[in-house]
Amino acid sequence: MNNRPSWPLGPAEAELPAGLEGLAVLVRGEVEQSTTVEDSLEARLALLHVVRGSRALEALAQLIRAGYGQEGASVVRAIWEDAVSLAYLSEWPSERAVEWIKFAEERAARAVTEPWPPTGQSWWSGMGPSGMAKGLTGDNSQIGREFTTLYWRLCDDAHGSPVAAINYVVSPDAAGDLPPLLVGPSNHRVKEMAMLAALAASRLADVALRLGVQIDMAAVREKASEIIDAYNDK
Repeated sequence: MNNRPSWPLGPAEAELPAGLEGLAVLVRGEVEQSTTVEDSLEARLALLHVVRGSRALEALAQLIRAGYGQEGASVVRAIWEDAVSLAYLSEWPSERAVEWIKFAEERAARAVTEPWPPTGQSWWSGMGPSGMAKGLTGDNSQIGREFTTLYWRLCDDAHGSPVAAINYVVSPDAAGDLPPLLVGPSNHRVKEMAMLAALAASRLADVALRLGVQIDMAAVREKASEIIDAYNDK
């Protein structure tokens, strides 16, 4: 099998952007239909996460359509971080929703009055996403396990580590002083990033549903499964 990057996208790969955009519409279905969200702070915060997640799916769709799946890792990572953050909030929703708002207000105030970066915690929970993931229980346990497995690699990609840089070498064993490099658009990692984003969005939507956002989870899972199956059929 030839696994070398190619361009343009193949037929199955070319369907991924539309699949992600369709999933985005399903995830934010309540916003699209202008229905009423449950009247609680935690439900409203969940709705914000849903909107952000759906926009991230659409952003990734554009990157994949243009042939930049590798660069989509940062977008995928953001969806997973939001899924973990919302799951952590959901375990003590009333109390942690207040903590979330308090952090946002204090962070915004410090950004105006203090040199960058602002002092204090970087995450509303007082711990990073990996810490939150380890503390998830019950219905959220699966999110925590998946996040712990995937996050380190997505961080490598997002932060430009040596591991991520290797992804731009097409053939490390090629003869010559400089191996062929990945320059311009290609199908490199487009299925992988679409799959990881679909899985994260499905987990995020499930938590949002439990917090009071009206989402058709059967439709979300079906659409996410189509994208995940495309990766498994590679």
